[in-house]
Amino acid sequence: MVCSANEEELKRAIENRIRESASKNGIDPDERWKWYLRTQNGKSVMASDVVEYLTAEAKRQGWYDDCALDYEASRPFEDFLVTEDMQHVFIPNFGGSEGIYLDWECIFEYDNGVWRRHRVSCWKTLETSAKAMAAMGRLGGRLTYLANTIL
Repeated sequence: MVCSANEEELKRAIENRIRESASKNGIDPDERWKWYLRTQNGKSVMASDVVEYLTAEAKRQGWYDDCALDYEASRPFEDFLVTEDMQHVFIPNFGGSEGIYLDWECIFEYDNGVWRRHRVSCWKTLETSAKAMAAMGRLGGRLTYLANTIL
């Protein structure tokens, strides 16, 4: 496919803007640009793809360092197509078992104004202190920012 000079110039401008924004916000600009390209032209993005991107970026950033995680997010409980109109919410809480969980849910409108919550995955620490809850909350805030800016 041959692109005109104006199309190439526009592509370069978009790439520069995305890379600069990523760098400014401490996000890997190369990975952010790859993610942008992946979401263009109607390409499907599954929840499992987002899990992979978020966990890789969290590790790269060192966001897990103060969380003492027992486990991190894994493949979604049920994989589904992620769309740009979804809200990604990360909720730190005491789960039904020991420790603190960081639950990830997508919220989206699916029919005539009815909102649906879809549980994606979770992170867990065996810690139960206020410090551990704050660490999981901080991780949730970081992941909320990242998830809501990549699509």
